[in-house]
Amino acid sequence: MLALCLFGSCSDDDDSKLSEAVLASASTLNFDGNNAVGQIITVYADAEWIAEVPEWITISPASGNGETDVTISVSDNMRDGALDNPRKATVVFKGRTLASRSEVLVLQAGDKYRDVKEYKVADIAGLTDETVVSVPNITVMAITTEGFVATDEKNANNVYVLNNSAIEVNIGDKVSIMGSKYTNTQSLPYVDADKLETISTGGTVTY
Repeated sequence: MLALCLFGSCSDDDDSKLSEAVLASASTLNFDGNNAVGQIITVYADAEWIAEVPEWITISPASGNGETDVTISVSDNMRDGALDNPRKATVVFKGRTLASRSEVLVLQAGDKYRDVKEYKVADIAGLTDETVVSVPNITVMAITTEGFVATDEKNANNVYVLNNSAIEVNIGDKVSIMGSKYTNTQSLPYVDADKLETISTGGTVTY
């Protein structure tokens, strides 16, 4: 019992030393896929703070007291000698309570389309946002100011494509796209496509 009481007392003392307020000078950091240079941010606190860090990210120092400059570094994002998929994680600087937390989102570049899967138009709506997709052989049905609406081979399912590629399309074109699935503020799914290949042009469409 004495040992338990002493342990509990010591734990309370440690917690009481932690900060009531913690703030980081940056909310997002971007790194290259390999040979990335470490970045320095400042942690502001009114007492001691500690950090929670994912395994591919290192910070120095990992704890401190008051205002502290912290260097955040990442390991190379490689797999089998080539760039792996982009990755992201959150570094948390925290004090004594849930309110005394500051999060920094760490993004590292990679090969977005490594191991990309092919999907049908009908699959898009059910995917989690930010899923990277390849959608082959779809037909352009309508043009918008920023993209187009496309349908599948059976003309049964449609998807909106935000065209961020350098390739222009016309109604009737058959294309294949690669991008990421998102949902807009009206809860409608769409694909933000930055790669587009024209399969054929001059086709006719049936609405």
